Amino acid sequence: MLEPAFARDPATAAYYDARAAEYDEWYLGRGRFALRDRPGWDGEVAELVSLVRALPPARTLDVACGSGFLTRHLSGLVVGLDQSPAMVALAQSRLPDGVALTGDALDLPFADGAFERLFTGHFYGHLPPPEREAFLCEARAGSPVSSSWSTPRRGPACRPSCGRSGC
Repeated sequence: MLEPAFARDPATAAYYDARAAEYDEWYLGRGRFALRDRPGWDGEVAELVSLVRALPPARTLDVACGSGFLTRHLSGLVVGLDQSPAMVALAQSRLPDGVALTGDALDLPFADGAFERLFTGHFYGHLPPPEREAFLCEARAGSPVSSSWSTPRRGPACRPSCGRSGC
């Protein structure tokens, strides 16, 4: 029997639901992360937040928005998407002018061209190669992709196995 894919595994959503209340402790170096030796970490998080704040306003979809820790610093129309209802509730509380929704990042529930920017933090780095390819294909070749762990770049061309028209 095949194991469920990471992004669609109910255990993944359950894990993040259970961790939602403490999730920001990782960014803030609190709770279970308080004693970790992370030289320069606070400065790097502050720089990351500054970079996100400096992005020009745009219609932005933040995929796997989590608690909205970074999402809240985006300007323009912002939509956060996450598979964890608990994370979505936290993100929504941080987006008074935006919206956070529960959804599937590998089957985005939006029309092509609905957003000017796709933003994601750690999400696609956690995906196994077939899911990563599906996600990047879904993001569509030529769509602006901005990751909190890399500089903004253009998405790769879809592979023939993608199946999406227009890729």
